[in-house]
Amino acid sequence: MASLVLTVIVLPFITSAPHSSTSAEPAAAGIPRETLHASHALLAFFVLTNADLLLARHFLPPTVAGIYAAGSIVTKVAFWLPQAVVVLAFPGLTDQRRPQVMRLGAIAILAISAVLVLVCASAPHIIVAVIGGSAYTALTSDVWWFALLGSLQALAQFLLYSRLAVQDRRAVLALWTAAAILALAVSAGPHSTVVDVARSAGSVLLVLCVVGILMSRREVTPASRPSDQDSPLRGHGPGAQPDE
Repeated sequence: MASLVLTVIVLPFITSAPHSSTSAEPAAAGIPRETLHASHALLAFFVLTNADLLLARHFLPPTVAGIYAAGSIVTKVAFWLPQAVVVLAFPGLTDQRRPQVMRLGAIAILAISAVLVLVCASAPHIIVAVIGGSAYTALTSDVWWFALLGSLQALAQFLLYSRLAVQDRRAVLALWTAAAILALAVSAGPHSTVVDVARSAGSVLLVLCVVGILMSRREVTPASRPSDQDSPLRGHGPGAQPDE
């Protein structure tokens, strides 16, 4: 329920409209504001991506919660594995290469994640033996859920950085809202098994990723060609009147 309280607290301080990079405010005044916003967004993302572990510890029996904690190792591996994509893509998310970088970055993350989920689904015994040993054999049939959860976290982080690249402050609101919904989903919904908690967390992240993709697709990109009014060929076509 702490996420609900935090959501109420931060709502008055969140701007719903994206901040334009062409703003006339001085750069020196804008840097602290954007640094604070980026730090706030990363804090919200940290809360969201770790809330499931805290909720599992609270709602699941101790033994089952321990199994979930072991599964979360796979989640973190799946989350951190594509980090190089985010680092390499970020500069291109801030300029005219943005549409292409968004597309290629998302494809790269999905490809890496698909391989990891496939490995976890096809060789779960090996994965469980590496992360926990024979004491966690109960995790064998469910380990791929944690790989999928970490993959969704990786994609969500890439989409978050894509919003930070254009100084879109709505991302913070989306993250805190997702954290609050996750807390409600786990507390009010099924929470007796590791899959119950992982499924709730994965569902929230999936919706968040869809929202992030839709926000990116709705971006208004500058025209790639000059307008008719600014074209040097204006007034020189067939039948055109010469400028006075």
